[in-house]
Amino acid sequence: MGSSTATTPEGNSSEILVRAEGIEKTYGSRLPFTRSVTVLTGADLEIRTGEIVGIVGANGSGKSTLMNILVGVLEQDGGTVERTGTVGWCPQEPLLYDRLTVGETFRLFGSGYGMTAEEIDEAKHRLASKLDFEQYLDYRIDQLSGVTGRKSISVSP
Repeated sequence: MGSSTATTPEGNSSEILVRAEGIEKTYGSRLPFTRSVTVLTGADLEIRTGEIVGIVGANGSGKSTLMNILVGVLEQDGGTVERTGTVGWCPQEPLLYDRLTVGETFRLFGSGYGMTAEEIDEAKHRLASKLDFEQYLDYRIDQLSGVTGRKSISVSP
């Protein structure tokens, strides 16, 4: 598969950054005489530049499995995944320090990635504005609500 572009309804060109075609995954049982569980069959997905995607479904429908395959931490049994950008995801399990504020969390992770204070501040304000999250920058992580069963993925070139 090669990277391709398409025209959005607004007339803008948008590059495909993640493409998954025909994804299949079955989990075998560790117990004898029990059956395996097929979680994904023929899952297809394209994520383009600038898109924010949420994967929603019933408990056990394969959301986490698909996310783990898309970001490369789990191998699929069938199908293909092509990534032409950096893939990040927000897993169901909390990975943040709940006593830090959102702003402090930006500083912690930004410094861990070697960003300057100015770069961190710019990224914090840009993302907070884009996601309409400015009012939460001083909230502690443990004061934010979560939504059970929701997954999100972000991609950048």
